Amino acid sequence: MLTREQKQEIFAVGLLALALFLLLSLVPVSIMGGRAGERFPSGNIVGPVGATVGTLVKAFFGVSGFIVPV
Repeated sequence: MLTREQKQEIFAVGLLALALFLLLSLVPVSIMGGRAGERFPSGNIVGPVGATVGTLVKAFFGVSGFIVPV
């Protein structure tokens, strides 16, 4: 059985991973240079799921969507 502290640490690591995923889904591929489109054919660093999540976050929050991962 996990202790309360261990559960909190697992939860914190999960939140950190989710925040990183959200942040990477919002970063435009064009920042990485001209050949980034070849590496990321979906148009997003984290793939098609990230492209969908990034589009939804931008649609709901606009430019302030970069605050969501924080």
